[in-house]
Amino acid sequence: MKVTFATHAGHPNRPNEDWLVATPQFVILLDGAGGPSEDGGGCIHGVAWFVRNLGAELLGALTRSPDDDLRAGLATGLERTADLHRPTCDLHNEGTPSTTAIILRERPDTVDYLVISDSTLVLDTVDGIEAVSDRRILEIDALREPRKVMHGFPLGSPEHAAARQAYIAVQRRFRNMTDGYWVASSDQAVSEAAIIGSIERDRLRAAAVLSDGVADYIDDYHMATWREILNTLQTHGPAALIDQVRTAEQGDPAGHRWPRFKTHDDATVAYCVFRSSQQ
Repeated sequence: MKVTFATHAGHPNRPNEDWLVATPQFVILLDGAGGPSEDGGGCIHGVAWFVRNLGAELLGALTRSPDDDLRAGLATGLERTADLHRPTCDLHNEGTPSTTAIILRERPDTVDYLVISDSTLVLDTVDGIEAVSDRRILEIDALREPRKVMHGFPLGSPEHAAARQAYIAVQRRFRNMTDGYWVASSDQAVSEAAIIGSIERDRLRAAAVLSDGVADYIDDYHMATWREILNTLQTHGPAALIDQVRTAEQGDPAGHRWPRFKTHDDATVAYCVFRSSQQ
């Protein structure tokens, strides 16, 4: 597996809350959310601290047990990260830091994956392209009206900021519950809600792992197809794709064309190319 990647913070004066690592066997992407940057949360450390430490614990758990079920690896990483700040932080607070998670694991005959929350895994197979993302949050009826109200105001306006906080207040009531949506946070039990899958290694040509700061370019902005995205990654690389996203967003600074949470989100993408076992 050959991996190239790039990341770009959404704001120059704030830490990048995306986290990515690649090893000969694994690619892991986390995209943090919640905590003091949003609603006060229950954690004194913040989202960037959470994703860094979860990433390290998750990589350690997977490396120690490389053939275990990926949900078990995620559960171990979550539990060990919770132990790091349980004495100082209120981990039962609905606003405590959380993150999306994608794990991609290459094995001799298969490539396995885990996805929780709205980062996106794109699989370029001999049979076509498959995009895997956990978008259960979009199915919650109670969030439709608050989202519509927020999107009715220009980005950067006091009205948008207030509507965003109102949206988050409703959203967090549905976090990590049946008929709600799921994110990796302080409770290891959420690992059971993750989407998992496996594909024969010889059927997979390439894969792309994207935080929603990149995936929105396709899902929400409709500026390209997945095939066009994969072609860009193959020809020009991950940094060029992030540049395309930023150029589009800079042309719509108030969010009139593409209503969204913020002008720029943290953007991370990894492109993985697989050689056939016959080569």
